[in-house]
Amino acid sequence: MSRVVSGSPGKGLAVVVLTLVCLAGLPRLSWSAPHSLTATLIDAEGNQHDLTQFAFRGAARFDYYVNGERRVVSFTDIDRIRFEGDAQAEEQDVIVTLRSGRQERGRFATGASISSDQNTDGGGGDTRGFSGNTQLGPFFRRAGQVREIIFRHADGQTVVPEAVLKATVITEDGRRFDLTGVRFRGTDRLDYRIGGRERFAELAKIAAVEFEPGHQEAEWRPAMLTLRSGRKVLIELDASVVRLAGETDKAYFERVNGAVTGTTAIGPVSLGVRDIKQLRLAPAPGSAVPDSASVTDSTAVRAAADSSSN
Repeated sequence: MSRVVSGSPGKGLAVVVLTLVCLAGLPRLSWSAPHSLTATLIDAEGNQHDLTQFAFRGAARFDYYVNGERRVVSFTDIDRIRFEGDAQAEEQDVIVTLRSGRQERGRFATGASISSDQNTDGGGGDTRGFSGNTQLGPFFRRAGQVREIIFRHADGQTVVPEAVLKATVITEDGRRFDLTGVRFRGTDRLDYRIGGRERFAELAKIAAVEFEPGHQEAEWRPAMLTLRSGRKVLIELDASVVRLAGETDKAYFERVNGAVTGTTAIGPVSLGVRDIKQLRLAPAPGSAVPDSASVTDSTAVRAAADSSSN
């Protein structure tokens, strides 16, 4: 894309602005369901269904709760998911086995949506179900109709080691929290915008987030993002407290007050974007300093993923 900017009379000044997105080098963080993702779904009656383009609510990730804290995990990191308990209840017990070998036991909402997500259409009233394609055509099952899901990963696909991130958070009222297992809205990435465009960066590649003073009540809080490479970027984070249509009390409280979560020596901590003055993340164990390309345009990533699956 190019743009010509006129200078003073008699002088011509051409400024060429080039935007290049290298799709081959983008990090694995888009929630769009990849075309090659396959899984075997076992329903409540014991029937097995082999599916391609497998997705949960149209995306390649699964969300659940462990000790009241939300988890959002990419399908590429999951080996299998097993549901237990009363399928007719609003919540079920769930056992998530990760490809690293670790298991997490938590709770999963089979009924109304428990959280809205900027990457999920439908808001708070979305149906919580699994979809894909069989040899006979499109397939869908509500979450309460599923007993187990076994993912079929490609041979030789690398298992990304789990990194337990640590951070120090300073709040607007001067409190300090030293957190372990830090997550942003249940994920290992920071979602934000620059000039109205949605972007993200992996938490492991972030050194600090420092909010600008005087904007605590803004719907979008400006902040300075510092990457481990030393690069600094002025960003905006969603700090909205406006209630969304169909949003439950639990979902609203989590969105407003649980943007940053982690655990201290005393117990779990949840903080909203409006509560935080400064967030400083410690380097992940064994991590190398990444280059400045770790800030990614999430709109472009999702568009590329969608076009490749068509």
